[in-house]
Amino acid sequence: MTEYDTKTNISAKEKIIYEISSRISSSDAPIVFKGALITKLILAENGYTDVVRGTKDIDANWYGNPPSTELIRKEIQNALDGMTDSYYVEVSREYGENRSAGFVVYHKDTKQKVISMDIDILKLTGCRDYYYGEAVIRGVNVDEILADKLVCISSDLVYKHRTKDLIDVYALMHCVSIDINDIYNNIQNHNRTIGTFDGFLNKTNELQHAYDMLRGIERKPNFEKIYCEVKSFLEPFIYRKTNMLWDANQKGWIENIEPKPNKNETDYLDLTNPNVSKTI
Repeated sequence: MTEYDTKTNISAKEKIIYEISSRISSSDAPIVFKGALITKLILAENGYTDVVRGTKDIDANWYGNPPSTELIRKEIQNALDGMTDSYYVEVSREYGENRSAGFVVYHKDTKQKVISMDIDILKLTGCRDYYYGEAVIRGVNVDEILADKLVCISSDLVYKHRTKDLIDVYALMHCVSIDINDIYNNIQNHNRTIGTFDGFLNKTNELQHAYDMLRGIERKPNFEKIYCEVKSFLEPFIYRKTNMLWDANQKGWIENIEPKPNKNETDYLDLTNPNVSKTI
């Protein structure tokens, strides 16, 4: 069983992941981290420790004009050069249509694999700095994390490959307040769509089987509890409601009487532009 720090719920391997991510964030590479790596930092800064889900790899986005996969590798390698532990980076998968670029980081001395990295090429709709001790990691905003998970939960992926998204949504809804319009804006800006939630609503046997098979999660809630609570969070998305706020303290949605306007192309940021702030 993986051992976690009792205060941060972060394992020894995850500490290495955060050290590497921080090193890349301090470089000029237009890379912003996402996924479980950032979700854990959001939960930690909000003091949420009820459920612990580990992460073994790095997910990130490259913002700006699509580069060659080799250029991304060189940027990562340049960022890691000079660390106390020496690493080298290799390409494991070329970037392509509907396919992220893949990389593997090895320890120079032992030749052992340290982590793998998946990097998508996307437009930036917002990011901020997260902290693990003195390490600073540039990551996506929580609405982008939830937007990705909601799109997957609304499809059959929820019981096929992305069942862990239920855990992440369950944890986030207990400690983060959300403007539903921010979620919709993020989904639209990334040219994605919300599905019918058929798998979540009508294939509960398959979903429960996939959930029961999940490993690497400590203090995992029983399926009935997590399904009921996540469903309450999903209801406005199922019925396509807008102008609502999620109150993490009350664990419920309330009407937003002063909704934000929809974003458009002019709101996109480009991290390759030195005049653009990297935290919004």
